[in-house]
Amino acid sequence: MAIVQQYHVKKNDFSDIVPLSFPLPPPAVGEALIKITRIAFTANNISYALAGESLGYWRFFPPASNQNSHGIVPVWGYGQVEAEQDSGLAVGESVFGYWPMASHCLVAPAAVAAHRFTDGAAHRRDLPMIYNQYRRVTAAEYADQNFCDRQSLLYPLVGTAFGIYDWLDQGGREDATQLVLTSASSKTAIGLAHLVKNNSDLQLIGLTSKRNIEATAQLGLYHEIIAYDDLANIKKTPTLIVDMAGDGSVSANLHQHLGDALRREARVGATHLEQQFKPEGINKERSFFFFLPTHAAKRQKESEGRFLKDMMAFNRQFAIESVHWLNLVVATTQEEVLDLYHRVRQGKLLANEGAILSLEANDDNASP
Repeated sequence: MAIVQQYHVKKNDFSDIVPLSFPLPPPAVGEALIKITRIAFTANNISYALAGESLGYWRFFPPASNQNSHGIVPVWGYGQVEAEQDSGLAVGESVFGYWPMASHCLVAPAAVAAHRFTDGAAHRRDLPMIYNQYRRVTAAEYADQNFCDRQSLLYPLVGTAFGIYDWLDQGGREDATQLVLTSASSKTAIGLAHLVKNNSDLQLIGLTSKRNIEATAQLGLYHEIIAYDDLANIKKTPTLIVDMAGDGSVSANLHQHLGDALRREARVGATHLEQQFKPEGINKERSFFFFLPTHAAKRQKESEGRFLKDMMAFNRQFAIESVHWLNLVVATTQEEVLDLYHRVRQGKLLANEGAILSLEANDDNASP
C-alpha cells in the first residue's frame, strides 16, 4: 500500500498550503499508480489556481479531504509507474505529463499507444484533452535529469508561447508593428520573444519590474525593456499587447496610453497576485482571453495534426538551449518545497531561475 502525500491549498488563500499524507489501496483493474518524481513550479501554476473555479483546474485532482475549501495545484513533470493492474503500462516505465502537486497520482490509461496514453478517469473526460494526454518516455530521456527538469519547466509555458505566436502568424497580428509583452521576465514571455525575434519584424517591447530589468536585458531578446512605472515611454505605433501579468491597472494604463494605436490585447496569465484583473479603463472590444487548449484543438484539426508535433519539437529544442540562460533551483525536502513554493507565489525568483520540486512522500508523516 502506497503512502501518498498531497499538498492541499486553500482556494481563497494560496499562502495557506498544507502537506497531508494517507495510505492508498493498490490500483484497480485498468488503473496505474504513478510515483511523481520531480515537477516544475512556476507562476503558470499559480494561474491554474487563480482560474481553478472558472476554468475547472481544481477538478483535475480533487484532494482527499476538504474538497469544498481546498484544492491541489496542477503541475507538470515526470513520474514512474509504481504499480498497475492490466493498464497497458509497465511497472518502472517513465511518463511525462500533468500531475497533482503530490507524491503519487492514480490514472486510468486509455488509448494506450507506443509513446503516449490518455487518462480516461471519469472525472476528467469533459476537461480539456491537452491536459489528459501523457507521454511515455524512453529510459535515456528519463536518465537525463537536467533535460527533464528543463522540459518540466518550459513545456506548458513555451507551449502557450508557441500557440500565441501561431495566432499572430495566422492573422492575429493585423497591421501591428510593435508587440508589448507584460511580465517580460516570465518563461512564457521569453519563449514568445524568442519566436517573434527569430521569425518576424515586430519590435519587441518588454514590460517588467525594475528589479528584473537587468536580468531580462541579459536575455538579449527584447528591442527595448521598460519598467511598469515608465510605460508612457512606449511609442504610439500600431501595437499588440500580450498580457502575461493579469494586472488590471497595467492593462488599463496601456490601453489609455496607446489609444487608437492599440490593435489587440491577448490576456494569457496572472503572475501579479496583488491585483485581480479589472476591466475598467480598457477597450473591451480589443481585449480577449487566449486559452491554449481551445486554440490548439482548432489548429490541430486545421493543420491535420502538425500543430502539436511542431509545438513539441520547438519545446524540446528550447529546453535544450535553455542551458545558456536558465538556472535550476531545486527543492528536495518538504521544508525546501514549501519555501520554494512561497518564493514562486510571491514572485521572488529571477527571470533566469526555475523552480524544481521533489514531492516524494515521507512515510513518517502518514495519517493514521
